[in-house]
Amino acid sequence: MTQLALASKIVPMRQVLVRGRFYETLTNRGIMGFNATLDYSHAWDKGTFRTAQTVLPGGYFALHLDPGRTMPDLTGVDSVTLILKLTRASAPPITAQADVDGAALAITEQIRSVGSQPVKVHRIEGAPFAFELSVPPAPMLLDGLLLRDNDPADPAAGVTVSASGIPDVITDSEGRFRIPALPFSESLPLRFDDGGTVSERTLRPTWGDGPMARTFSLPSP
Repeated sequence: MTQLALASKIVPMRQVLVRGRFYETLTNRGIMGFNATLDYSHAWDKGTFRTAQTVLPGGYFALHLDPGRTMPDLTGVDSVTLILKLTRASAPPITAQADVDGAALAITEQIRSVGSQPVKVHRIEGAPFAFELSVPPAPMLLDGLLLRDNDPADPAAGVTVSASGIPDVITDSEGRFRIPALPFSESLPLRFDDGGTVSERTLRPTWGDGPMARTFSLPSP
């Protein structure tokens, strides 16, 4: 059977060099809207891989080798550090590193079956390299309203609201209170001290959905 060979002497277009996922630590929600770059460094040199980026729903991403560029020759290096950097608007960059043998970055000749036809291709030996990066969710604000007996006409004023890890707040004359940043938790016990009578309510923050507004009720004294 005749064997076909790709004509290009450079690494072919659309070969995946890196793939991975960027997500929120607490909820596991994928994060979108970022730019990814891949650098490398070793004992006597450093540089940047020229790649194109693809991002899919769920925070999954891939960096493809940019067509028309040659792969740096790293085959003689014992250890190469790959440095992935994700940047987002109004957020600090996120980085992750992986140490690989230079041989894993060597361009090797491989045979791939395309239908019934064997095709000679050149691929990076160890690619794709996998990365996972995560960040905590954004701080969540809580706007609360405290009523008595669920009656909108009877707000509970002067009640101290407290929770582990945050300063106490006191409801105003309309029974309203604000917690600027909830502590990270799947469920958060809120304590309401109404003149020495303490009640507890459980709040389940909806991380990733923006500010929360919740109404709570206490029995009339």
